[in-house]
Amino acid sequence: NRVLEMRAESFARRAHACDGTNLNSTVRRAQITARRIAEAVEAAIGGKTYSCPPNYCTTKPLIQSKRALAGLAFDLFRDAKDIKLASGLACNVKPPPQGHHDDRKRSEDYYNDLLRAINGLPANVTRCP
Repeated sequence: NRVLEMRAESFARRAHACDGTNLNSTVRRAQITARRIAEAVEAAIGGKTYSCPPNYCTTKPLIQSKRALAGLAFDLFRDAKDIKLASGLACNVKPPPQGHHDDRKRSEDYYNDLLRAINGLPANVTRCP
């Protein structure tokens, strides 16, 4: 999430340097979304694995948390991509010609990395009451 957020900030600075649209509000939204992703992960798994006495554990499924995280990941990706497009237009940056390989990592790649990390979270979290 931090990588997409940083890319959005970088693209916004580039657009501003080219006398493009001020993208601060979209960057702020991306920053808030990135923070919400971090907070949602912390709330879902708490960064801890608990060893509880028998019959004293509660198991919380993470399927809803994963869905919420996937939605936030898409929001962050969408904003970062919009900012990238706006900066490209402002600075007259053209994409590589059709059929030519662009070896720079695309926003979609970072988004897919984030989705893989979300899907890699455990199915359930065990907590002690």
